[in-house]
Amino acid sequence: MQADLNYFLGHLPIKISCPRATSRNSENQDPKVHKEKVNRYMKQKVDEMNSQGIFDFSEPMGIHCFYMYLMGELYLQNVNFQSSSIKVIVKCRTLGILENLWCHYCSGYLNVVAEECLITEKVKEELGMETIKLKTTILEEDYLTCKLSLMEISGIFLLFFNSWNYVIKTIFCFCINVHVQMAIHYSLYGGLTISNNDLF
Repeated sequence: MQADLNYFLGHLPIKISCPRATSRNSENQDPKVHKEKVNRYMKQKVDEMNSQGIFDFSEPMGIHCFYMYLMGELYLQNVNFQSSSIKVIVKCRTLGILENLWCHYCSGYLNVVAEECLITEKVKEELGMETIKLKTTILEEDYLTCKLSLMEISGIFLLFFNSWNYVIKTIFCFCINVHVQMAIHYSLYGGLTISNNDLF
């Protein structure tokens, strides 16, 4: 139910994980161990950020840099980081914003920015890694569900707008009709003459 509500509100999950990493120590080259180490590190950084409630702006790159890309360049709202590797829940306000995000994802640019922001030389040094590759995932099923929800919201808004427009026109016509009838009444029984100014 919560997932359906999120999609209805235009929310979309993005998962970022490490599928591959190589150690600077040539004697220790277990791919599974390395990627798990990187994923634990990213989870720790997200937990630290969420517990503090603020970004660390002392570094030019990092989670805050990726956050600014999502908010500033892609116009996403309610960007929340969750620790499962990194899971980002974003809100797409319009279909255009969703399609732009999907375009960045399909072109691979979203993944490029994620790596540039999250995997710095300092991070590789801390972890003792020579290379770290990230994988950004948006499930097509989630994208289509979010798209459908935004189309439904647009349809509901249009229906509401048209209904409200009809109500306004009906009230306006009713007021005009009453005004005309009053003008006719006073013309017949009060000796008044009808003019354009009396009608409107």
